[in-house]
Amino acid sequence: MSKYLNAALVELRKYDIAPRVLNGGRHQKLEWQVPGQPRRVIPVSGTPSDVRGIWNFRAQIRRVLREDGAKPKDNMRRAAQQIIAMPAPVEPLTVESNAWSVKWPISKTSSSS
Repeated sequence: MSKYLNAALVELRKYDIAPRVLNGGRHQKLEWQVPGQPRRVIPVSGTPSDVRGIWNFRAQIRRVLREDGAKPKDNMRRAAQQIIAMPAPVEPLTVESNAWSVKWPISKTSSSS
């Protein structure tokens, strides 16, 4: 199985879609259909085009799925929301909070005169 095909299957699994792998011609093809949308067929390269080839291929599949209105499974959506979630606002430092009264340890050095 090529790296491209494996990456595509991982992406489609996130959306709970089981594609068919078609073997014919020079390239393998992935075929799937989101309910209520046209059937999609995407050729899968057997060799990488460049360093970002797999990332671009995965992005292409995600774009097609978004166009079709597919939604990721609930656990994937929750994980994405946790990654995107902003951290809680931090209270700014003020002089009254004793943040400025930190005393640093001073090491004693022996000076010979």
